[in-house]
Amino acid sequence: MPKTSSLTDIQTLRKRARQRIDEGSVTSGYSADREIVLKLLNEYSNEEQGHAEYVAGTSLASMIREDLVAERIAIDSYRDIIQYLGDQDPTTRRMMEGILAVEEEHADELADLLVAFPNERKATPQSTKAE
Repeated sequence: MPKTSSLTDIQTLRKRARQRIDEGSVTSGYSADREIVLKLLNEYSNEEQGHAEYVAGTSLASMIREDLVAERIAIDSYRDIIQYLGDQDPTTRRMMEGILAVEEEHADELADLLVAFPNERKATPQSTKAE
């Protein structure tokens, strides 16, 4: 069944725009829980800072592997945020989708690098503080 759309007249939009003007871009059409979104974005920020920390490996392959683990953690985390946002906050969702695409690219590049180390590829990684 096709979705019907009704456009709001400009006078109603103008009236709504004047209400709670101190909230900036967050209008009555914003349906996400703002506090939860802010919490998720702060957690994302902390994840990125932690992402910069890696487990010191005993070889180049083990360092690449640990970086790949960090990328994969970030990928799942960003996917969760994107799923939560859904249509409630499309702007933040699109931003997170862009970040996710970059993280997936990084993970693919790291996985490709591991091909150069076939004997070490399945070695057991060191435990990390995050695990």
